Amino acid sequence: MVRDSKYGSVREKPESFIYVPYEQGGDDFTTRASFFVRMRGDEGGIMPAVRSVVKQMDRDLPIQRMTSMRALIDDSIYTDRLLAMLAISFGVLATVLAAVGLYGTISYSVARRTREFGVRLALGAAPGSLFALIMREMALIVTEFNAPLDRVPD
Repeated sequence: MVRDSKYGSVREKPESFIYVPYEQGGDDFTTRASFFVRMRGDEGGIMPAVRSVVKQMDRDLPIQRMTSMRALIDDSIYTDRLLAMLAISFGVLATVLAAVGLYGTISYSVARRTREFGVRLALGAAPGSLFALIMREMALIVTEFNAPLDRVPD
């Protein structure tokens, strides 16, 4: 007796299996049979050895495909990885667009107030205080943009 296991995909619900001896499986069984070899070390180096052992046991037994469990799992979660990469790409793109938009808004505001800043500097304002003023306005724009919809004034 063995536990239920996953056969085709990492995400599938575990199914019950019946294990029978190879000789009793019949033609349908032999066309769908899979054998697993547990090993340590380099997968590429062990595959020719497995082929030779199988050929020694039964010369007529066809070996259609040999692959590692890592490759099978990677193929199984390929779609999930692709969707994750797309989500990350769109997130980065949205962040870049937001940063460019914020830069444009602040740049326009500062360009419009150039004379005001010149007067402030002439009256003795420190350049750092003007920078702080611009940063506060930027923070105000960002916090207003991120306000929940129920707090937005009519």
